[in-house]
Amino acid sequence: MLKNASRIHKEVRILKTIIEFIRNEVRHRKSKGVVIGISGGLDSPVVTCIAVMALDPRKVFGLILPDSGITPKGDTRDARNLAENLGIKYQIIEVGNIKKRCLSKLKTIERMRKRDCNNPYPRCDYEYGSTYEEYDPLTGKKTLRFSPPDIGHFFWPEKYTKR
Repeated sequence: MLKNASRIHKEVRILKTIIEFIRNEVRHRKSKGVVIGISGGLDSPVVTCIAVMALDPRKVFGLILPDSGITPKGDTRDARNLAENLGIKYQIIEVGNIKKRCLSKLKTIERMRKRDCNNPYPRCDYEYGSTYEEYDPLTGKKTLRFSPPDIGHFFWPEKYTKR
């Protein structure tokens, strides 16, 4: 009985140390909060719960990134349920199409390498451009970033938020 009490006391001290560390890091970095990738596994729910204990649910944002081709629906459901039960904002972003575009681009780069192109990465961006979204989890706004062929990087805001 005494061993269990001692172990529990040690675990509580460890938890308090982790909570204080999170609070100090957020304060030190002058951050508005934290973003946590939530899966249907075990590690991310523990981290998410500790973050909520350390901060406030309004300062914790969950990012759920399923690939519908391989992620079990139950994992996405579990991650969403966790976020809702903890009262944190979250966003589900399907990454399957993003992965396909990246793999397609890598295939293009590989073809260019086979044609003895010295540095295919800039060439690939030059010919095809790059498009991707940036998401600000604290404001809920998305920004579409686009690097068009042979122009450079510029930004324009999307007119929608998704929650």
